[in-house]
Amino acid sequence: MAKAFTLEDIRVLREKTGVGLPDAKKAMTEAGGNMDRAIQVLRERSVIADELASTDMACPYCNAALPKNMSFCGKCGKAIVPSAPAKKVCPTCGYANEPDMNFCIMDGAPLDAPADTNAPYMVLIKEFLEIMSNDAKIKAKTLKKDISIQITFKDNEESCYIHFNKGEINTGLGVCPFGAKTKLSIPFKIFDAWMTNTGNAANAAAEGKMTFTGNVLALRILGLAKDSYQKAAEKAGKLDIG
Repeated sequence: MAKAFTLEDIRVLREKTGVGLPDAKKAMTEAGGNMDRAIQVLRERSVIADELASTDMACPYCNAALPKNMSFCGKCGKAIVPSAPAKKVCPTCGYANEPDMNFCIMDGAPLDAPADTNAPYMVLIKEFLEIMSNDAKIKAKTLKKDISIQITFKDNEESCYIHFNKGEINTGLGVCPFGAKTKLSIPFKIFDAWMTNTGNAANAAAEGKMTFTGNVLALRILGLAKDSYQKAAEKAGKLDIG
């Protein structure tokens, strides 16, 4: 009689064999939910590479030599579970994602944290994003908009993203998980001058100091955030950002 199997059974089978989700599910179905039989099914189909099967390994309990990928030790009879790559824990929702994932499957947050930086201006940018995300004026202006923009600062190639999503503003450091179609590449000093009304972004673009692709409306909306930026500058100034 076939045994019912769960997603956890499929996960364990994948960790033991290294096969993909479709192969693991098909093997468990054919094996009637029996883990060892499912492994044998995969071997018979050569889904598990022969060279892996022929490579010796040692039992972690009695040190007996065994063919690689065995489920149980032939000498001591204990179950052998190969060490699996560490899972990537989402920094926002805490979900444990598979190690090959780049974005969380639950909320889309980036799983690889942006590299540490010595660029002091990113303290200001982080403060700016936080203040702007609660800017009621911009939220009112974007009630019917769905626009995302990726901003890369040429100085150190540090970046941040802003997603204006029908009255909500989602922001963060690093690469936009929504795949921003609008992109701005600009030196931080020019960005700062633009947001504090001490410089002209159009002149910088004409001189080739900044590049922009995508929806120009994103820039216009960003221009509405100057108040938020200046509030952030006042607060971050106390942090000696340089």
